[in-house]
Amino acid sequence: DDDAGVRKNMIRTLRSLDLHNPRVARLIMDGARDKDTTLRKACIDQLSIILTGARLLEVAGELLRQETQPDLRKRLKQLSTDVDWEGTEAEKNLRLAPLDKVEVIDYDLEEEQPPLDTPEPAPNEGETPTDQSEADEFEGHHIPKPQVPTPRSGEPQAEGEGHKQELGRRAARKDDERDI
Repeated sequence: DDDAGVRKNMIRTLRSLDLHNPRVARLIMDGARDKDTTLRKACIDQLSIILTGARLLEVAGELLRQETQPDLRKRLKQLSTDVDWEGTEAEKNLRLAPLDKVEVIDYDLEEEQPPLDTPEPAPNEGETPTDQSEADEFEGHHIPKPQVPTPRSGEPQAEGEGHKQELGRRAARKDDERDI
């Protein structure tokens, strides 16, 4: 309609209509091609609500080729570019969620540990310095071998044979209890 009052009311009602209705979506897309700039602006602002994804990029690209108003061209250019594909690295990173701050706690560092570069204390009288069979060299640092043999694969030290007998007694008691 050519009446300015009717157009103004139409723009106001566009915002209150059900935008998911296909007829309303078609009305908004047709309004984005109208000769009246205020109606086009109102309809272009509604495009991102009624359309998503590739369809929004396609319609905004078509409208951008026909649009002459600089402010509407700027808005259509924003709608027609996919920042995830065509944006700069900074633009792509803006869409990412910020990382939560993680406080790193290293419990091993809380205990006092001597630095690796400190020389070993001199042996007391009557003691012999450690020979190569008792120590290893690793990248120029002297690392003494442990006095107690470490268990294989991190298993706890064997307690002796008594624990096997105790386990056998417990199993026998459980068998006896089942019989009752």
